[in-house]
Amino acid sequence: MSSFTAGVIVIGDEILSGRTQDTNSNYIAKKLLEAGIKLEEVIVIQDDKKTIIENVLKYSSKYSYVFTTGGIGPTHDDITSESISAAFNLQYETNKMAFEILENYYPKGEFNESRQRMAKMPFGSELILNPMTAAPGFIVKNIYVLPGVPEIMQVMFEELMKKIKMFKTSLERELNQEVEWASEHLTSEDAKEKLKLQRQEGILSRKIMKGQIDSMAATIFLQDWMNQR
Repeated sequence: MSSFTAGVIVIGDEILSGRTQDTNSNYIAKKLLEAGIKLEEVIVIQDDKKTIIENVLKYSSKYSYVFTTGGIGPTHDDITSESISAAFNLQYETNKMAFEILENYYPKGEFNESRQRMAKMPFGSELILNPMTAAPGFIVKNIYVLPGVPEIMQVMFEELMKKIKMFKTSLERELNQEVEWASEHLTSEDAKEKLKLQRQEGILSRKIMKGQIDSMAATIFLQDWMNQR
């Protein structure tokens, strides 16, 4: 089984122009190393929808985890959320929970239209809570979307890692045995290819069903884990 891998996409014209120094990728690299996740690539890109879409799709297919920083604030050039929605053909919409969090955070009359944009994200996103300034990040597919301000990003990243560790601990307690992390990244795609090959060879005669894909993916996942052990 391949080890967990990660890529970081730093988004922002201010980074490319030299006006702002990127410290987020260094911080994320250190934290991922502590968690046993290998950071393999970091890229800095402009606030451009097409560029964001291309790199998000590329990294999503290439790495177990993808972390983006920047472009989720209230200004007109904060287009990361909208771009990621477009990348995965998901509805770009107001997240009800995010809206309520922000509405409760700002004094009455200050939660204007610009700030309401920070509650918009791809349909089905899971929130990454922000204990400092309320505006949440989000998770969609294997993409973890974080703000660009280092102090805020770091606090949110810590919350994210705590959440992952707490889940592992509760699962171990429930099962009464040690739980190992293992990546299932792209196992469904591998399963589809194997089943297509079996159909070409005449082993399968009927149309490939989702249950067969899931079953084959589980087999690949278990075999990879056993091989690594």
